[in-house]
Amino acid sequence: MSINEKQEVLEENKFDKVDVVVIEDDKSLASTWVSFAKKKGKKVDVYHDRNEFLKNRHKYPKDTRIIVNYGLNKTPNGVEVAIILGKEGYSVFI
Repeated sequence: MSINEKQEVLEENKFDKVDVVVIEDDKSLASTWVSFAKKKGKKVDVYHDRNEFLKNRHKYPKDTRIIVNYGLNKTPNGVEVAIILGKEGYSVFI
């Protein structure tokens, strides 16, 4: 792979800096979080699937605030996600 190809891959995998990540199954509730944050001038990324977020978590700096819904009957649930992220040095709110 050439240097230019490597740079293109890095750019594709790069996320813009966000203020908060919301992991919420309920799209209506997630929309409420986004609306509130935008009114405060904050940039938000939303995930409706915990596993999708976990696959992408490495793209967020450790100081990114993360809000996780508990998610009854979900695997992993919010507490399990918080434990994973906490061990990696992220700030998590449940």
